[in-house]
Amino acid sequence: MIWLAGAAEASDLPVSERANMASSDALSFAIAAALDQAKVTAADLGPVDIYSCFPCAVFAAMDAMDSPERTLGDYTLTGGLSFFGGPGNGYALHSLTAMAQALRRDGSRPALVTANGGVMSKQAVGVYSAQAPAKPWQGEVAGGYRPQSREIDHAPSGRGRIISFCQPMVQDIPGAATLLLDMADGRRALAVMEAAADHDLCGQYVQVMAGEKRHKAALE
Repeated sequence: MIWLAGAAEASDLPVSERANMASSDALSFAIAAALDQAKVTAADLGPVDIYSCFPCAVFAAMDAMDSPERTLGDYTLTGGLSFFGGPGNGYALHSLTAMAQALRRDGSRPALVTANGGVMSKQAVGVYSAQAPAKPWQGEVAGGYRPQSREIDHAPSGRGRIISFCQPMVQDIPGAATLLLDMADGRRALAVMEAAADHDLCGQYVQVMAGEKRHKAALE
């Protein structure tokens, strides 16, 4: 028999309002809460399967688990979503099945499985064991994640620093870039910048001019 020893979930803010663009605070919270509920640490884990819709989801979980002894292949039981099946195929159910099979082969260490939805928006984490937990799971899913949102400037003007951007390519020619900015007053803003030759825009500064339909930015 396989027991659920700990479970947690967290929903994050819209991307533009998140404090940190390089990690998932919601996933970090859910992993820590599930491990705490199961009374184990990341170092205690055996099989692990991270929901792998995109590499960023895997790397965010790796950062949250902080387990340097694991190699990249130690974070999947199926080979990863992109090789195993698409989101419409119910990947998390397959990863749970693979986890149960792994624990039945060797149940000496607990297992962890994650799932997410949206733009790294909704996180769910379960810790499972082939050994009956000292305290049976009572059906409680740990929650309580309360992120602090960044205020959005809807009419930005002045200097801003690029913290993330999206730039489409049309026949290998860069198009206009949509920028996510930290403004000088600490607020966030979105702006559009005409095609830039430099593809590594993060960290660069721009001047922003508010517009009626969209805000425009230009590199300093």
